[in-house]
Amino acid sequence: MSIVEEVTATYVSLSIPLPSLPEVEQYQVQLHLAGDGGFGAAIGEPVTIDRSVCPRVEFGNLRPDSLYEVVTSVIVGGRRTQGTVVGVNTKSLGPLEVSLSDVGTTSLEIVWGPVAGNFTGYNLTYVSPDLVSISVSLDPILERYLLTNLQPGTVYVVLLRQIGGPLFFTGEVVTRPLTPSSLRFQDVTTQSLTAVWDSPHTSFEICYNPVGNLPSPYRLEQTELDFVNLQAATDTSVTVYAFLG
Repeated sequence: MSIVEEVTATYVSLSIPLPSLPEVEQYQVQLHLAGDGGFGAAIGEPVTIDRSVCPRVEFGNLRPDSLYEVVTSVIVGGRRTQGTVVGVNTKSLGPLEVSLSDVGTTSLEIVWGPVAGNFTGYNLTYVSPDLVSISVSLDPILERYLLTNLQPGTVYVVLLRQIGGPLFFTGEVVTRPLTPSSLRFQDVTTQSLTAVWDSPHTSFEICYNPVGNLPSPYRLEQTELDFVNLQAATDTSVTVYAFLG
């Protein structure tokens, strides 16, 4: 069953616990808009994820204040099992409350609640950590805007205000970090190994199985980690994620 990790008005992220069946090959996750007494319409195509430790899935461009059903199945021997279901309710958006949707490494979309009244548009300003500021004027009928050419794993300050109206929003938005690359193993013995990876970021979450001397997931601020007390002659699976600490 998927576990809901984060929910906004237009976005949800989920993790999938490692199954007990070693022959699981893939996971398949399908999002449905909940209907009366059962599943409603499927949202897009199913997402297929290769087996890994701590797999995750994300959905964006969702409706605010709506109930969704997430159906998670596993694929064994090329056949999909009956799925488990978890419900998730997206948050509501008040006037000029901002939510994130479709968060990427160099872009993200902000969405805000509908605003009634007489005003001529919006002014949107976003500022990088090195104080580079970009401002755009937006049509009053808009309720979303895609920010592009951003830096990965970076916090931006966003100011959205009405032109000719009293409402405004100020807050922070964060782009997705780059995925760590070149994961490799060094100093491998019968009961220990060192995992090493490359990344411009400094904070990571590492998952591994079977579990040895450290909890899984485990957070750290370096690009290598020693594992000890492992089982001899046993395959060890390792997955590394970058995150903003």
